[in-house]
Amino acid sequence: MQTVTIKNLTKKFGSSVAIDNLSLNIEKGKITGLIGADGAGKTTLLRTIIGLLLPNEGEINVLGFDPKTQKDELNLHIGYMPQKFGLYEDLTVLENLKLYADLKGVAHDFDKMLEFTTLAPFQDRLSGALSGGMKQKLCLACTLLGNPEFLLLDEPSVGVDPISRRDLMKMVREMITSETTVLWSTAYLDEAHSFDTAVVIDKGKVIYEGKPHDLAPTPQEFENKVIDLMGGYNQEESLIAKNYDYKAPDV
Repeated sequence: MQTVTIKNLTKKFGSSVAIDNLSLNIEKGKITGLIGADGAGKTTLLRTIIGLLLPNEGEINVLGFDPKTQKDELNLHIGYMPQKFGLYEDLTVLENLKLYADLKGVAHDFDKMLEFTTLAPFQDRLSGALSGGMKQKLCLACTLLGNPEFLLLDEPSVGVDPISRRDLMKMVREMITSETTVLWSTAYLDEAHSFDTAVVIDKGKVIYEGKPHDLAPTPQEFENKVIDLMGGYNQEESLIAKNYDYKAPDV
């Protein structure tokens, strides 16, 4: 069963083609990684899937809704975490959670959420005073409120430390159910190797769709394969590194 069905989707900004005649199915109950370099079309695709952007051509069906005409109905079933999530930095951690619960119209056990996200000791701290990793945890916690059927995360782990990246992944895996679909965009290929399905896009086109382990058995090999799919890179030795003369500072 598919959560998302996309047929021949094209999205343009002026003369620039961001999504180029793209067709894609996203399977229900799976974590799908949307992989691509900056400018590949990941964010545009996510925004078009949920109706924040309107396509120039093509069809999209999300949970049985057409996001072009049924955006409000669709919003009741999804959780979307954009790259720049709208935390209110002059509110505390707990106040942000309560505000987003009110906006979504859902009841929630905030004590359980705070404990699970390890934010309980900081619940009275202003969100503007949190570290980058803690802010991302709070953003994800707000997105998870109401147990959405379809979770869309736009590079949630970018700019955070490796431990926080691992914690974010753990949060998602442990908070969702077997019926929840997750679409997680990322440029971290080691992260993407752990997903159920990998979708690699380049210049607005899908260039690979399948299980990450079918493409390569290890994260490092997966990274090399994906880079090859995108056109490869020059593996010549760096002349700067070769000729660099390190001199220890005087102590």
